[in-house]
Amino acid sequence: MNKKIKVTSAAAAALASLVLVNANVNNEVKADTKPVNATKTTQKAQTPEEAAQANVDSAKKNVEAEQGNVDKAKGDLDQAKKDAEKPDADYKAQSDKVDGLKKTADQKNNALTDAQNKEKDAQALADEANDPAKVKYAKDAVTNQEGVVKDANKAKAAADKAVKDKQKEIDDLKGKVQSDTQDANDKTAAKEQADRAVQNASDALKGTGVTEAKDAVDTYQSNVDNLTQNIKHNQGVLKHNQDVLKGNQDKLGVIDKDLVQAKLDTKVAKAKLDTDQGTLYQKNQDLQKAKDLANTAAGFFKSLAEDQSLTAEQREDAKTAYGILMNDGKFKGFNEDDVKLTWYHPDQQLGKDGDATSLANMQSALNDLDELVKVRHEYGVQLPHISLTATAIAMMSSDFLKIAPDFNHPINQTESYGPFWEDEEDIAAGTDYPEYEQVRSYMSEKQYIDDAIAKDGSLQKYAYDNNKPLTQDVWERNTDYWNKHLGKLGYQEIGHYKSMINPAQNSIGAARTTGTLASGVGDLKYEGSSSIDILQSNYGDGTYVPQYPSFTIDQ
Repeated sequence: MNKKIKVTSAAAAALASLVLVNANVNNEVKADTKPVNATKTTQKAQTPEEAAQANVDSAKKNVEAEQGNVDKAKGDLDQAKKDAEKPDADYKAQSDKVDGLKKTADQKNNALTDAQNKEKDAQALADEANDPAKVKYAKDAVTNQEGVVKDANKAKAAADKAVKDKQKEIDDLKGKVQSDTQDANDKTAAKEQADRAVQNASDALKGTGVTEAKDAVDTYQSNVDNLTQNIKHNQGVLKHNQDVLKGNQDKLGVIDKDLVQAKLDTKVAKAKLDTDQGTLYQKNQDLQKAKDLANTAAGFFKSLAEDQSLTAEQREDAKTAYGILMNDGKFKGFNEDDVKLTWYHPDQQLGKDGDATSLANMQSALNDLDELVKVRHEYGVQLPHISLTATAIAMMSSDFLKIAPDFNHPINQTESYGPFWEDEEDIAAGTDYPEYEQVRSYMSEKQYIDDAIAKDGSLQKYAYDNNKPLTQDVWERNTDYWNKHLGKLGYQEIGHYKSMINPAQNSIGAARTTGTLASGVGDLKYEGSSSIDILQSNYGDGTYVPQYPSFTIDQ
């Protein structure tokens, strides 16, 4: 919309009213503002549509009037031209008239153009008034402004009441001030009158000695008052010091209580520290034991017992072997006897240098298995399986040989050393020296058979190495013969040799110790002991039942 056009429509008036009212709302509402009577009306207001249409009609009338003026100006111009055709004497006057008429015509044309522009603006305003959205916006603005006016009236009423109430307070205060002023004046006058009476009395007493006595009394009273004030002051100081003392005593009590609590907390903390240190020490001990255990045969067996890649039978075999080395007394053997060794103490012996449970000696015992494999291949018999349980028993048997002065099987010395497992067992002493390694020592017993055959060639048929592979039947026949006759021929037993070549041999374990034994010949002690234990039951008819034949020799 062109801002130079004066707007007279009702919608524009409403918008202008909104602007003016909004501008007023931004100002502070004064207490003496008169309320607006929102309900009072003097005439019916035009609707925006009616006002806009009235403006359009008025503009059309103006256009028509200006058009008439233009037409009249044209007629006058035409008449002027005709008059110009009059004699030359009238030419100058007519020429001036024509110029004036042209100027008037230009003004009329300009007025026409201005009227036409006003008509367009009025039409635009009418269109705007016919726009429902804009009309609604204007109506809403008016409605909102009515609410603003109502709020302003309420604020004015509240402000008027506040002024009225404050004025009442001022009036009341003025009355009180006046009353207090009068009271003060009355008391001042009474004091002045009393002072005069005192002065008169004092004047009357002069020269009688009463005044001097009174002054002495006053001086004494002043001294008494001063002394009283000093006493009160000192009492106050004393009271303050007593309060401070009590406060300090209270603080000291709290401090003593805190000190007791601190001592108690310190004691508890120390006890916890001692406990924690004990726990730490125990954990370090356990850790060291675990490390030590890991470097022993027991640690090796324990790791196999927890190895899920092994079969259940292999893990059970490793678990039983671990229990034997830890001397838990759970493995009973074939005879179901309770066996808990009285002379073996894992915490003192397990994994020690020279002990059968050390990893070094466990690895050395593998050499004995290598020698056994060679023998078994020589006789064409099957290789036995390894039992970790049998290996653990062989370790205990080898350790026993180190402590027993009598070189013999532990099962034969139970009266002196307590129970042991009963199985097939081969033991050897002096095995620290290669020429006395146990398998080689056991196989040396064959010489007794060779010597007997050399004396009586008919005994050749009882030789174990006539035909290979050696069968179980031949082994049983030959063994039965030699058990009955070898002793009669003046030869020693050949039990170790027979054990090494028995086709049924299975579920074995080998072990060895190093170092000096308690046994020997005279003052000469053996160096090193070894054992091969065969954990199987022989029923005497060629039937054997092995226990825990879990691993191959290669494994």
